[in-house]
Amino acid sequence: MGIILLVVCAGGVAWRAGAGAWLQRVPEVDVGYVSVERQASAAALLTASGYVVAQRRASVSAETQGSIAAILVREGDSVTAGQVIAELNDAAPRAAVRLAALRASVAEAKALAARSELEEATLLEQRARSLVERGIEPRATLEDLTARRTVIERRRSSAEAESRATEAEISAVKITLAQHKVVAPFAGVIVGRPLNVGARAGEDAAPIAEIADPSSSMLEIDVPELQLGKVSVGMPCEFVLDAEPNRTRACVISQVGEQVNRAKASVTVKAKILDPHGVLFDMSARVNFLSEPAPADVPPLKTIPEAALTTIDGAQSVVVLQGDTTRPVPVSVGSKVGSNRVTLLAGPAEGAALVLNPLPAFKDGVQVKLRKN
Repeated sequence: MGIILLVVCAGGVAWRAGAGAWLQRVPEVDVGYVSVERQASAAALLTASGYVVAQRRASVSAETQGSIAAILVREGDSVTAGQVIAELNDAAPRAAVRLAALRASVAEAKALAARSELEEATLLEQRARSLVERGIEPRATLEDLTARRTVIERRRSSAEAESRATEAEISAVKITLAQHKVVAPFAGVIVGRPLNVGARAGEDAAPIAEIADPSSSMLEIDVPELQLGKVSVGMPCEFVLDAEPNRTRACVISQVGEQVNRAKASVTVKAKILDPHGVLFDMSARVNFLSEPAPADVPPLKTIPEAALTTIDGAQSVVVLQGDTTRPVPVSVGSKVGSNRVTLLAGPAEGAALVLNPLPAFKDGVQVKLRKN
């Protein structure tokens, strides 16, 4: 009978034998990270949360009904003011333009013929008048020619009016044709494209595209009503995006709302982002309202979770997680930052994963796995 060897290790590592094979239970661990944080540049009078909101944003729809023949942009594309972003099926208005042009040609030909006929009738009338005055022709002849000239003159006026009407008709159908091209109302970025080729477009349909102007992006911050007295236009502020927890950006308060949201007991305050590069619409942020502008030369702090600290072989250390194995690293730490982090003076690089509450058994090369939650 085989011998079963039991080894009890710190952290609950157990071995068991079965069918000639060994199975090891790998310890589960939680991790934190080495991060770089900007030092407090000035006394923060207030901290609140907010979102990045484009102040110029539009849902672009077609001005006329029709099916979409082509969409010329994709989500994320930059567009200029007046750029064509979609085209509707324009076979019908193009045919209408051709038909109106033919009618205009016919009307102009009628007007031209009427003008020529009027010139001839006027000349005959003048000649008859001269003959009547000399007693050569009877007055009845002059009266007949005058009546004929009057009729022709009215026919010419009607033909010219018809010609002008057809020209106006051409202008109208050309406007309709132009409405089959959907253009960007201002320069910006396509942030949504609800419809696809073949869908119906028009005033009552869904918009063809959503466009927003990145240069108009501002922070919209919910400030508690009781703290509103600490906020004023022109006040410096700084913010940290949830997506970039290790980077602080500068901002300036540009507008304080005039109405209180009774449901949230807060007022919306808007802040101008001084460097909007890389800031996306609808990002959430934490905003600090400062008593004075933040100096540009404030050095950043490298910090680690306080729970990552342990003592290994008599030295203050952290346990770095590399893949699924551990590696103890000696560290030198400074003052406490916040409620659960300390400054790192010497140790692992930014972004390193550290085991929280490490066990003394986590020596170099111990296999572990992340806790599922």
